[in-house]
Order: sequence, then structure tokens, then C-alpha cells
Amino acid sequence: MKKISERNLRCYDEQYWYGKAFLNDFLNISEKKNYSILEIGPAEGGLLKFFTEKGHKCFGLELSNNRFDNSIQLNSELGIKFINGDITNLSEEMKSYFGQMDILICRDVIEHIPLELKQTAMENMRAFLKKDGLLFVSFPPKYSAYAGHQQVAPNRFAKLPFLHFLPNKVYASFLKLLNIKQNIINSLLEIKQSRISIAGFEKLLNKVDFNIIKKSFYLIRPCYESRFNLKRIKHNFNSFALREILTLGAIYLLKK
Repeated sequence: MKKISERNLRCYDEQYWYGKAFLNDFLNISEKKNYSILEIGPAEGGLLKFFTEKGHKCFGLELSNNRFDNSIQLNSELGIKFINGDITNLSEEMKSYFGQMDILICRDVIEHIPLELKQTAMENMRAFLKKDGLLFVSFPPKYSAYAGHQQVAPNRFAKLPFLHFLPNKVYASFLKLLNIKQNIINSLLEIKQSRISIAGFEKLLNKVDFNIIKKSFYLIRPCYESRFNLKRIKHNFNSFALREILTLGAIYLLKK
């Protein structure tokens, strides 16, 4: 049995907390019905652990080999079906689940998918859903302070807000000066290229035929309650620029 890092264990706990403290209510899940739930990018699977304990049948599709292994190890006795795969390039095994899910969860994953593959990913998510099935999507918008995910870098100067707005060569050079490892720099450059704006996401929805049931924009994201003990704060800015720049977290509930 491999040793799971402290960081990944914290992620597991936060995922469980997110389901309990926020997502269950946001989805307005009936206590009298059991659902089939698929999460795209479950990482350690803490969110699916919560919903499994609530009596739902849960599945996870995880791209990262390491986090897939973590999810198997941490949830070995819960009966969750985890599959190591890519939402943009589905195996025949995953396609066998088309049309079987009541709910899909795509939490902070869509911004990692390359721009040219986002529509394919959304079309595949739609294919998994039953008629009138629901899709939950959350992401940090393209022009927000931490859309570049630089907060994960192991140096406080690399965590500066809006740092990812720098040109690629300047951004990479600055990170090298901070002794950030090359694999982390590469990852940050990838997310810089794959970000999506609120306007871009809603344009994408029109192409893949999802209806917006509700949406919320946050100055302080719900997950920051767990990470930093900060109370979540919504906003209702009508200005296009303010909405795109000041929204740290965009959250959507969509219907097939």
C-alpha cells in the first residue's frame, strides 16, 4: 500500500466537506431517492464518498494515474466504481454508461481541458445523462485573480494574484527565478492556455444544448471556507468586466 501525501489527504477531506457543506444543498437532492452520480475528475474521491454514504450509486472518471490510485486506496470498501480515463477520449467501458446517470459533477475540471477539446468533453458529459439529468460545473473564470492556479506553487511570490496575465516567456522566467520546478512551470503554463471565461463557457453551452437551471458567482468561493476559514460571498455584478475579473468561482447547474 503506497503512502498518500498529506496534501492529497487534505484534498480528500475538503472534497467530502464540499459535498456535505455545499453541494448537497445546491443540487437540492431529494432525501427520498437514490441517484446515479458520476464525477469527472474526482481526484481522491472524497466527494463521492459523501454521496455514497447518503445512499447514492457513485462513479468516478479520473485522468491522473496517481490520484486514481489514491481514490481506489481511500475508498476501497465503499463500492464506488472508479475508472482511469479521459473525458475527451472515452473508452468503450465508459461509453457503456451513456444515458445512465442522474447527476454529473465536474468540479474545477473544465478549466484544465484544452480549449479545442472542451466541446467534446461537454458533449460526452451530456451523453452520460438520463433525460432531464443534471450537470454541476464549477470553475475559476479566465480573467480572475487565480484562474492560473498559481496558488498551488510552492513559493509565496508565485502566488501573487493575476500573475498568470504575464506573457508566457516572462511568466516562466519569473517562476524559474523563484526556483519553481520545471514540471510545475509546465503545468501552470498549460492551465494558462486552457482557461475559460464566463462568457466563453455560456457560449459553449449553446453549442452542446444544455439549459441553465441556476448559476452563482462568488467573490469568495465556497471551498475557501474549508481551506482558509473564509465565509463564502456571492455577488451580482451586471458589468461584464467586473463579473469576469472579480468572480473567483463560477458555479452552474445545467439540465439536459
